[in-house]
Amino acid sequence: MKRADYIYEFFENNRSKNFIGIVPNEVYYSIRRVKYYHFFTSLNSYRSSKLLKGLDRLFEYFQRLFFVNRIKEKDIKIIDGWQWFSVNMRFAKYILGNKSYIDNIFKYSIASDELVFQTLAYNSCFRETLYDDTDLKNGSMRYIDWERGRPYTWGQDEKDYELLMKSPYMFARKFDEKYIEIVNRIYDELIRRNTE
Repeated sequence: MKRADYIYEFFENNRSKNFIGIVPNEVYYSIRRVKYYHFFTSLNSYRSSKLLKGLDRLFEYFQRLFFVNRIKEKDIKIIDGWQWFSVNMRFAKYILGNKSYIDNIFKYSIASDELVFQTLAYNSCFRETLYDDTDLKNGSMRYIDWERGRPYTWGQDEKDYELLMKSPYMFARKFDEKYIEIVNRIYDELIRRNTE
């Protein structure tokens, strides 16, 4: 079977699925990102500022002393995962229709882009539509190499081409213009296979 045919058939057979990589267990690291207010995270300089991160941790400490819990009254599990995903139209509409709910829970949290879609899917009828809720890579169908980078940029090593071509995943991350040759090579090969 041609790779292009395989890709088409795969998505045809999984039309109702949502490709969201999740960590299937609720972990404290994820909970604390939402449980306490993190007002400084909305500032552009937060990621690079040790001062703001320090103030954030101090503010979190005081919230613990006063038993602050933003999600105590919410009947949800906070689920973590990758921010890269592919969803169907039905789930996309569900997300857009729940803006105030999302704001209520995730505003002033840390790295909510790794929590919102995972939590919404996991705590709703859309959990049944997750392609795989036990494995990050398979669930998102993304080949991301965390062992050689944060994440690794494909194309730096000659063996990357073979790894990507043999991968069972539909997507990969990450790529950079500096290594555009690998993208061109994959594209040319897929076109060649599709025209045979």
